[in-house]
Amino acid sequence: MDTLQEMRWFLKVVETSSFTAAADFLGVGAGAVSRAVSNLERHLQARLLNRTTRKVSLTEAGHRYAQSCASILEQLDIVEAQARDARAKPSGRLRLFGFSGIGHHYVIPSVASYAHAFPDVDIDLTLSTRMPDLVEEGLDAAVVLADTLPDSVLVAQKIGATASILCASPSFLEKHAPVRKPSDLDGLPCVEISNPLFPAGRWTLQTSQGDPIAHSFKSRFRCNAGESIAAALELGIGVGAVPAYSALRALQDGTLVRVLPEYYLHPINIFVLYASTRYLDAKIRTWVDHLKAYMPRLLDCERALFEGEVN
Repeated sequence: MDTLQEMRWFLKVVETSSFTAAADFLGVGAGAVSRAVSNLERHLQARLLNRTTRKVSLTEAGHRYAQSCASILEQLDIVEAQARDARAKPSGRLRLFGFSGIGHHYVIPSVASYAHAFPDVDIDLTLSTRMPDLVEEGLDAAVVLADTLPDSVLVAQKIGATASILCASPSFLEKHAPVRKPSDLDGLPCVEISNPLFPAGRWTLQTSQGDPIAHSFKSRFRCNAGESIAAALELGIGVGAVPAYSALRALQDGTLVRVLPEYYLHPINIFVLYASTRYLDAKIRTWVDHLKAYMPRLLDCERALFEGEVN
């Protein structure tokens, strides 16, 4: 028996002034209650109770110990109630991570929506291109891009997918021959995103139907940030593959135009990662559920804009 249980049984003896009455209340034998109190006395090297055939009373040491036990067990009950409440009611601080590109376009809108739905949760969001160690850095969940994920102690749930599209500025396209098929890209200055997930100097153009078409090129400009790729293309540096979310604003205001709009490239999945499903804190559980419901709607709206004429 653990010490906390022995303390509870000791207090019940104090409350009832009887081993037998305490045992009846606890649903155990009087001998078990007596042994529990004896274990405490042996551990403390102090007598807690004076025992006679007719009465049980506290010693001076027992009186002090009973007061301390009552305070300790009351605090323990409070802590346990708070811990149970954390699993039932979302509250406290939620620590999140997201890759920079999808962070600006997908995670922040999802966070804002979640914050409105769960006002008792405060949120810390870190955006970076470097994948952190969630457990070591004290993060509750992460939203990341990956083709597939290696086996891990983390739980991973796919919440959507995105891709890149070919774009160029109107001024660039005015100076070059029309691009109506993939082979028309030959000889054009190309801009590419630098990402270990995608092979350098090679685009694999895909459609919803038909076989993929490979296009090799020598890049004129490379960068690891989708926003910067879009900005360079707006300045007429070439034709390039831009993450769809990074191109949307420029397509809407006309500073970029889609090239070969029937094609897409660099398809990639979006995952939410978190440490465990066992005893999951309510704020993490509700964040994951909210993300799985909200982010696909963002992706569907974006896809509808691209499949129609962006305006």
